[in-house]
Amino acid sequence: MRNIYNLILLFFITVVIFTETLRTRKTRIPRINVRRYTRKRVTRATKPVIKREKERPLSFSGISYEYDKKKLTKQIDEWVNSKPIVYSPARAIIVPHADLRLCGNITGNAFRQIDKTIIKRVFLIGPSHYFQFQEGRLTPSLYYQTPFNSIEIDTEVYSKLIKTGHFMYMDEAQDELEHSLENVLPFLGRVMGRRHFKLVPIIFGDLDELQMKDISKFFLEYLNYEENLFIISSDFCHWGKIYNFTIISKVFNTVNGTIYKLDEYAMKTISTLDPNKFQQYLNRFKNNICGQVPISLFLHTVKYALDKYFVVSFKFLDYTVCNTTNTSFVGCAAAALVVF
Repeated sequence: MRNIYNLILLFFITVVIFTETLRTRKTRIPRINVRRYTRKRVTRATKPVIKREKERPLSFSGISYEYDKKKLTKQIDEWVNSKPIVYSPARAIIVPHADLRLCGNITGNAFRQIDKTIIKRVFLIGPSHYFQFQEGRLTPSLYYQTPFNSIEIDTEVYSKLIKTGHFMYMDEAQDELEHSLENVLPFLGRVMGRRHFKLVPIIFGDLDELQMKDISKFFLEYLNYEENLFIISSDFCHWGKIYNFTIISKVFNTVNGTIYKLDEYAMKTISTLDPNKFQQYLNRFKNNICGQVPISLFLHTVKYALDKYFVVSFKFLDYTVCNTTNTSFVGCAAAALVVF
């Protein structure tokens, strides 16, 4: 009986010591492994207090692209330099943001069309994947880290965006969890090299008609000058159960054929540079293009440019279907816009 009592006492002492150890222990856990990847509604009523951090770190190095700098350099140089210059100097490009090891060859085609010697400002625009909101969100950081350098955020343009009433700063968690911008940074950092330019990164949620109109007119002021480059980050059709999209065309009866046909029609529609036709396409075919809001903004901006007698030329340069897993696929495309 005495032995049982001693065992019970020893057990409770062990539990107390273990609990106290956990409470006082200060172990640094990488944020990327512990944050919840849930689609969370964030409203203006719950607007966070933003502390401007110095630099946004890389969250997807070694996950979405090569961690080793030498290997990454070799990959990007091959992807870019192997492509012909056919639409240059591009004032705007559309690039994918899937795993670079799958779509880097496509992204390289778009970056081949830019002239880095004239670029002083880059608008990097992508969709929000994990948070739902109805405006544009700006980074709280003052610099964006790339695998090759750090790029200064254009705080002057940020101040102008805030004054429109259609933008607010996101918190650190939103910024570091979003991959639609970071997966473009290896190309931007490598291609631009040591040349000084400023970055305007923006993540978009849903936008209403007024927001779309006002923001497009704001972008038009910068599209007019060759020193500005617009990068629209978007993948095309996402197929698979994880995307809740498993339609297979009766005509093609294959996954790849279905994705290709949906995206082919999307690219033809976008190439008309008519935002209304693109919206009609989305309403009809329900293609889950993740960057449909940034693409729509781009089309509205170009429409206003054409109304002001701008002369432009736009073309899709490359396309492929990436097999992200055994049961999921993503369409990836590259395009370029030239303003004369």
